[in-house]
Amino acid sequence: MKAECEKYGEVRKVIVFDRNKEGICSVAFSTFEAAEACLPVMNGRWFAGRRITAERWDGVTNYKVEETDKQREERLGEWEKYLTGELDEPRTLKPRTSHN
Repeated sequence: MKAECEKYGEVRKVIVFDRNKEGICSVAFSTFEAAEACLPVMNGRWFAGRRITAERWDGVTNYKVEETDKQREERLGEWEKYLTGELDEPRTLKPRTSHN
């Protein structure tokens, strides 16, 4: 995502809200002009097998989804098994895609 957006200006930060089921990603540009140039190009295009909706952040919406107690327990359990050698690689270390 960052490489694609950098075609329109300097990208300060990319945040992937990986627990959000809608696949939300936030891109912060160094200038307003860069963001404005990127929006119409990214909106509606396909990226990694998904159609993108690009829009300005309203300054209010929080896209972060907190981890549930059950998810936390599973993650920590896998991590413990990994540390003790029971697992080659915990699922939580694998990249998340729309297929995982």
